[in-house]
Amino acid sequence: MMNTSAYNYEPVKSDNYYCLAALLETVFKTKGLQIDQKEIGNKLGIVLPSSDKNIDESKLGISIDEFKFNNFFKSSSLNYKATYIPANTIFDGELDEILDNYLKQNSHVIIAYNYDQLYGNIRSQIGHVSLVKEVKFGKVLLLDPGPKTFGEFSFDLDDVFEAMRFRNGGILILNSTT
Repeated sequence: MMNTSAYNYEPVKSDNYYCLAALLETVFKTKGLQIDQKEIGNKLGIVLPSSDKNIDESKLGISIDEFKFNNFFKSSSLNYKATYIPANTIFDGELDEILDNYLKQNSHVIIAYNYDQLYGNIRSQIGHVSLVKEVKFGKVLLLDPGPKTFGEFSFDLDDVFEAMRFRNGGILILNSTT
């Protein structure tokens, strides 16, 4: 299967722990909306490191909650609807079809995964997100907001799926309601 996002994204580089907020800012810019990642993060309840050394690193950043996202869109008068598909509901070999179908529908497709699992680093529970730009011949082109790895990167779909499952991640679909 082969499909490409209909959007010409102007990527926003993430501040530490703001990767999801930076992607939302990138998505909003496709409609000419200027909402800063810090404002988005604050409205979505971002968890930042504190002087408490016992904080669980898997809790840092913004947790994906479909209800919370849709309330944010409504309260901010943003014409978007969020749908979340957990990785544990996706069967082996299904990811390319799911991504392809949503790209065909002109959806913004964000995947949530374990950063270190995908980038081949030391194992941790650090969650991360990237926008899907293209799915082609068993590969996926991701727009990574950084801050460590900012830019476009191509991965095997199987590796992406494994990183999604390792983190109990999933797919966040954003659709315009106008």
